[in-house]
Amino acid sequence: MFTTIQHFVDHWNGTSDGTRRVLNALTQESLDEAVGEGHRNLKRIAWHIVTTIPEMAKRTGLKLDGPKFDAPMPETIEEIREGYDSVAGS
Repeated sequence: MFTTIQHFVDHWNGTSDGTRRVLNALTQESLDEAVGEGHRNLKRIAWHIVTTIPEMAKRTGLKLDGPKFDAPMPETIEEIREGYDSVAGS
């Protein structure tokens, strides 16, 4: 449980830094890899992470910059990273 805004900010900064490291480890070639037979590929999972942040924030009345939940999935890992940076830094 967060008891101060600063506590949340500190936690968020650590969490978003970790997510950036994961996104930076993905390559364009890896995006089409499925996590298992019949499951989502890495591109869909990465984009879901990006678009879920503003969707959840909207449910609390907060408005964030960046791609919205229904934004089309981009083709490149760089666009996914840019979308995450926009949302996470908002």
